[in-house]
Amino acid sequence: MKGISGITLPARTLSVFDVCFDGDTWQVQSPPNARITSREPVWIRLRHFNFLRYALSYDVKEEQAQSYSYLTRLWSSVLNPELGSLLVGLSDTQRTPDTPLIEASRVVYQNSQTVQRKIEAALAPHKRPGLTSTELTALSTATADVKTAVSALETSYAELQKLAESDIEGFKAAFGGSTSRYYKLAVDSYGTAATRADSFVSLAERSLGDDIKKIGTRDAGTRVTVMMSATDPSGEKKDFETIHYFVQSAMPLVAHGGVAVSGIKDVTFQKVSRAVQFSQEDFFQQQGTGDSVTRFSVFLAWQFFTRTKSLDVDAKQQPICVLLSMGTDLSSPGSRVFVGPSAMLFGRFVVTGGAALGTQSEGAEPLEPSVFRIVRDRGATSWFASASIRVY
Repeated sequence: MKGISGITLPARTLSVFDVCFDGDTWQVQSPPNARITSREPVWIRLRHFNFLRYALSYDVKEEQAQSYSYLTRLWSSVLNPELGSLLVGLSDTQRTPDTPLIEASRVVYQNSQTVQRKIEAALAPHKRPGLTSTELTALSTATADVKTAVSALETSYAELQKLAESDIEGFKAAFGGSTSRYYKLAVDSYGTAATRADSFVSLAERSLGDDIKKIGTRDAGTRVTVMMSATDPSGEKKDFETIHYFVQSAMPLVAHGGVAVSGIKDVTFQKVSRAVQFSQEDFFQQQGTGDSVTRFSVFLAWQFFTRTKSLDVDAKQQPICVLLSMGTDLSSPGSRVFVGPSAMLFGRFVVTGGAALGTQSEGAEPLEPSVFRIVRDRGATSWFASASIRVY
């Protein structure tokens, strides 16, 4: 979809905030995908904004991404026409002979005034930053009327120029003698009306269309605030809508915790002294049976499959999804690491199984049962199983 601003929404774009004026307040419709990730750029599509009287700006954090200069120039021509100077010199009551050039000048001036009046009538009802559906319909009709009036003005102006350029008599009447002031008035009136009409049509079409703003991507974990502001011709700036969203990782992140059972033996050794011949020596006595251990553990997981095959829906909204989990014991973080797939049911209950990685102590050179001269630590890999609850 292409907005009136010239920016086109890419095909299949999901991260689009729709902002629309309902007649009383501005309404924001969030993107259909509840998750906004760091890979997909965010867009804002604004509808029913009154560009005829207000400038629009988007402030993303402290960066202002919209310039006022273009609309300021348009305001000056749309809202502040200066026609008084064009009437100077017309107070002369001397009667001038009726010529085709004077009649053509009169028609151009008349059509210029018609364009100005239609623009004034189109601008008058629209005072607020937003436009209702009824106001949009009226503005569309008024814009068509202005275009029709401009077409008539262009035709009459072409006829005037033809008279002024066709022969010597027409050229003399346009640029010399008593009739030149009428020609100048017509030309000046045409220039003012045409410029104002161009500005009006440009802003009216922006108001009737969609203004599309690309916010872009942000790193995962970023909270983004977009302030949308309207500035009136007097320079007063007011915020009319605020959009907040949180950027998540490309794969949905899940945290869960519970009880884990692993096959890595929980063996510890305590230093003891024993009498050996005429002295004492330190030995290591094994503590515990070396059976499987049950501990409280925490896991961090990434969602990579759901029954609906969509990662745009948050994990807690999925009835069944598969995660890849990595965790450790709470009692001794890092001493054992658990890695394996998880099944999450109804976004809350998680069952995990896989490999347990860690170190395991064992005694060597036994002196007596459970007493050893040397203790060695070696890497160990075994199984684990866990039942846990989703906490994030």
